[in-house]
Amino acid sequence: MELSLTPASTSSGKSGKAVRSQARAIIFSVYQYVKGLKDGGILGKNVIVREETAKATSVSLSTVNKVIAEGNKALQETGSPAFITPKKPRGRPPTLECDEFSEAAIRHKISEFYIVKKQLPTLRSLVVALREDEVIDCGRNFLTKRLHKLGIQLEEMPVK
Repeated sequence: MELSLTPASTSSGKSGKAVRSQARAIIFSVYQYVKGLKDGGILGKNVIVREETAKATSVSLSTVNKVIAEGNKALQETGSPAFITPKKPRGRPPTLECDEFSEAAIRHKISEFYIVKKQLPTLRSLVVALREDEVIDCGRNFLTKRLHKLGIQLEEMPVK
């Protein structure tokens, strides 16, 4: 008497998508289980373990072959099958560089607010003014950090 492992549905609908590490671990454990059944004599001699694993897990035979190769390699190296899905590298946005000229222009713009416009500069108005004069195109967070490095505190400056 021969047993055959066939699922109710053989198509997973995920053609072309990467099989995640958890799914690869399941495929490998199903392969080991079916192989154990065949070695134990429960399954017939003419049952092909890889094909039965592909049917049972609803993935292609080539995917099963790749997972088995990866699992066997990990078993030899570490002693346990470890499947790792590579992550997409995330790039950081480039940081703005502020040279001495830009720092001097920021200081000049702040003094212009106090002396010429007779206004108390806010971060928002300072960012807008620096963009209009094409000194530096930055946001409020960058400007806050730059002012802190320069030792300028807008709230404590006296209005002349």
